[in-house]
Parts: sequence; structure tokens; C-alpha cells
Amino acid sequence: MTERELYIECIPMILEMAATCRRLPAWQYEEWKRETLKAAPDTSEGFLKKVFLVIDSILQNGTES
Repeated sequence: MTERELYIECIPMILEMAATCRRLPAWQYEEWKRETLKAAPDTSEGFLKKVFLVIDSILQNGTES
């Protein structure tokens, strides 16, 4: 499976995570991001950073469309 295929498969989960993160205070969201990256295997760091970019964009723009 390519990274792109994985990303497409994970879109519903990413949107669900964004909806959950929207309810968190900004400091708690940033702490969660740091802890998640710290706990993740090195091989998934690049993918996770891309996912966080999408979640950040959703939170900043206030839309999930």
C-alpha cells in the first residue's frame, strides 16, 4: 500500500480526529500532537506530520469539507 492509498483510506478517521480536536483548548491540542509524535515510530513520523497539517488546516479554516 502506498502512502497515498493509506492517506485516502484514513480520511474518515482524520476527519473524526479533527472534530475531536476542535473541542480541545489550543494548548491541549498542541500537547496531544507533541505526545503523539513522540510516541510514534520513526517510520510513521512523516505521515503523521502530513495528517497534522490537514487537521491544523481544518481547525484553522473551521471546515471539514
